[in-house]
Amino acid sequence: MSQVAFDTLKFTETLKQAGVPDQQAKAEAVAIQGALGEALNTQVATKEDMHNLKQEIIKLDAKLDARVDSVDARIDNVDTRLTAKINLVHWMIGFNIILTMGILWKLFIPAS
Repeated sequence: MSQVAFDTLKFTETLKQAGVPDQQAKAEAVAIQGALGEALNTQVATKEDMHNLKQEIIKLDAKLDARVDSVDARIDNVDTRLTAKINLVHWMIGFNIILTMGILWKLFIPAS
């Protein structure tokens, strides 16, 4: 348990001046010092805690970057395939339009 910068002597003297018996004042000072130390141990992050947290964040950031890169690569792959299919459909539509125009030309325009 860490120690807290707590002036137990001053606290004890204040209690004695208020009429609290010496032994009780000393016991209260020790108890409060222990409670404050325990509270700080459980509620305040140490430099080591912050360093460990920073390292975990760095690791998670690296994992996230790797996953984002993987998703980007898959999206690029899908985009390339879709672009190729769309280009094929454009050519097919163009060919069908020309073929249809040729058939309509033959049907409705007499040969001279």
